[in-house]
Amino acid sequence: MRTTSSLLASAIVALAVGLTLTPSAAFAQGMTFDEEDVEPIDEEGMTFDVEDVQNDPAPSGETRPAVGVIAVPLAGLSAGDRQTLQDALRDAVNTIEGIDVYGDADLLPALEDRDPSYCSAESLCLANVGRSAQVDRIVQARVSRAGGSYTLNIDYFDVRDRLFLNYHTISDLSSFSAVLDAVQGGVNEVFGVRELRPEDPGYVERDVNVRRIMAFATAGLSAVSLGTGIFFGLKVDEGMAETEQFSRNDDGTYVELTQRQAQALQRDIESDALTANVFYALSGGLAVTSVLLFVLDSDPAEEIALGDRDQPWYRALRLTPSVSPEAVGMGAKLRF
Repeated sequence: MRTTSSLLASAIVALAVGLTLTPSAAFAQGMTFDEEDVEPIDEEGMTFDVEDVQNDPAPSGETRPAVGVIAVPLAGLSAGDRQTLQDALRDAVNTIEGIDVYGDADLLPALEDRDPSYCSAESLCLANVGRSAQVDRIVQARVSRAGGSYTLNIDYFDVRDRLFLNYHTISDLSSFSAVLDAVQGGVNEVFGVRELRPEDPGYVERDVNVRRIMAFATAGLSAVSLGTGIFFGLKVDEGMAETEQFSRNDDGTYVELTQRQAQALQRDIESDALTANVFYALSGGLAVTSVLLFVLDSDPAEEIALGDRDQPWYRALRLTPSVSPEAVGMGAKLRF
């Protein structure tokens, strides 16, 4: 009995080893498969067959951000105009490569549940809207009207980081048609798209920050004014030293100069002193203006991301340079 059990165990071990070493293809010999054996499988209305699996490209590993597009429903913008702006904005964003564009089907209800004017400019609120719509980023257009002109604001917002990536404002638009015409250019700006002008193939468009240019210009003019003031101040010192060389009588009149010559010399000294003081004051004013321009100069996207309630006190003052063929000026606006 013991011998029989040993032989049976040896046979089982030998059979297992043989099955392990035998190629798997050997078990398929004599077996055939036809089209019925690999017919398409239908599950919940979606059909997959052999060709679909073979033709499906492998994922490249690069994730395209899902970008939701919305024209913000603000006061003064009718439903029809908002939809027209929505269509123009989506058409413009569709020209941008490397992103997946989605409409406002989910964004609009989520935004209307909140205060659109507040939520569209407040990063935390807008991030919640984006998460509810399941998008990675948001491109929004906001239109406001003051007097007879329109202002178009286009924002590019990152939902995950709760950050305005870029921001562009187009002001003094004469009509709503001009607003629609400006959408594509505004979208190109926030996405950093630059196009050559067709009439000039060599034209290269450059972003110009007028406020920063004015800051450097006023700093340079302040230095020039200071140097001019110092020059006239030195002339005053020379004039005073020259008058001290002439002797005077007990009554204060000059011995070697006539009364008219003494008065002319005194007027020259006073004129140089006044000129020096004017240039000193001008230099100080330009220096203060330059400092304000540098301090108040900021990225509009950063300003919007902070929100109106989080603005530092010095951001409440906005300086806007004004340049025309007739004059150059500076305008100031204080926001409460």
